[in-house]
Amino acid sequence: LTFVVFKNSKIGMNAEHSWADAPIVGHLWEYVMATDIFQLGYAEDGHCKGETNPNIPKPTRLQWDIPGECQEVIETSLSSANLLANDVDLHSFPFDTFGKGLIKKCRTSPDAFIQLALQLAH
Repeated sequence: LTFVVFKNSKIGMNAEHSWADAPIVGHLWEYVMATDIFQLGYAEDGHCKGETNPNIPKPTRLQWDIPGECQEVIETSLSSANLLANDVDLHSFPFDTFGKGLIKKCRTSPDAFIQLALQLAH
């Protein structure tokens, strides 16, 4: 689960959801956003409401002691991953033959529909 926060305060989320169905991640996101807006709220000047906690320690940079053998494995793995990533061709095109309306008419979940399509394509 990765949150991506930009300097302009926009935020997004990327989730690999094999551990849970996508709605679980969606509910988490909804909870976070609703808590921020409806429970915490914002002051007139746009800042978050509430008081700061002076007892929270300031962030510190983590120092890692990685043994040389592990560092070699990490570098080899990174090199292999870079070779694979640099050898990818991606072609994207809009698909507008049908959309969610047809999937709803089939009375199935979008995930099941796509899984079936992938199996048929294979």
